[in-house]
Amino acid sequence: MLELVCRGVHEAAYIDANLPPKNYDRELTLDEFAALSDKLLNVAIANKIQPMDGMVALTKALGTLVSFQARQGYPAEELLRICNRVTSDFANEATNYMPKNPMQTLLR
Repeated sequence: MLELVCRGVHEAAYIDANLPPKNYDRELTLDEFAALSDKLLNVAIANKIQPMDGMVALTKALGTLVSFQARQGYPAEELLRICNRVTSDFANEATNYMPKNPMQTLLR
């Protein structure tokens, strides 16, 4: 199921990052994912936007991506469960990492 979520994220990533047309024959590289994540984070906190407002905006965007994927026939509840788990796991990892590395993110 995670692969299905990734396909929806891939499609949005290709559009947002001005990459060649979607091509599911290959996965985004780690560098491409990091670059897309950097771009999303930079937009979410640009112009002194409060982190909470950035989180809400990114959450709304993620919800939209989930709905795009659900319209392609994937179970929305399963997509939401996966998104919740992955978000929680990454937030915990970042929370543990950031105090030790204040000038870096986990994006790279």
